[in-house]
Amino acid sequence: MATTTGAAPLKEQAFQALRALILNGDLPAGSFISERQLVVQLEMSKTPIRVALERLERDGFVEILAQRGVRVRELTDAEIADHYELRGAVETWAVRRAAERRTPEDVAALRAHVAALEEIRARIERQADDVTRADDVTAWVEEDAALHQRLASIAGNSEVERVLRNQRERLARVIAAIIHRDRPLLAGSIAEHRRIVEAVAAGDGDTAAAELAEHLQRGMASLLASGDGDDDAR
Repeated sequence: MATTTGAAPLKEQAFQALRALILNGDLPAGSFISERQLVVQLEMSKTPIRVALERLERDGFVEILAQRGVRVRELTDAEIADHYELRGAVETWAVRRAAERRTPEDVAALRAHVAALEEIRARIERQADDVTRADDVTAWVEEDAALHQRLASIAGNSEVERVLRNQRERLARVIAAIIHRDRPLLAGSIAEHRRIVEAVAAGDGDTAAAELAEHLQRGMASLLASGDGDDDAR
């Protein structure tokens, strides 16, 4: 299948499509992926799909098992804890730096991210109790990530940005599963983000770092308490 002018290469299209299926829960943790079914579903040849699956394996989303196929990885509790410990170390530094370097334009952008999260939460709250639209959950996960990436960007360290982007992508599907089940967490998360942003706006790096550390601690506790981590998958 040929790509249209300006379109992403097929291997990138395949990667983004498969990643979305995993994040949305259409390919849940522990499930096996049929390459043949993906060829039909994505209307692509095997080559870009195989390249995408190899990339997803490197990023920690799937594991390719000899003679068994491809399985969506389940993160262990230890991996979730490691993720948050790393973010705590990196992001508290970044938010202190952001508080020193922020401009009025930066503050406006951060507040816009918080406002966008509030809009997404309102959409989710209007839905039936037993139905949460996958695209709204994806929008929340991406907007949340964008806010944290903006803080890292303001800090001015591209390596910090790269580390945080890679870490959040690995955990995004677990966060999405929690949102589907526990909507009340969203309001609390928005309040936490707002306190972080306003501390940065005030140039108070110590308060911003303390608020961020508490935000991450609560996030880790919620995920571990949910049972989405796999203690046995070592």
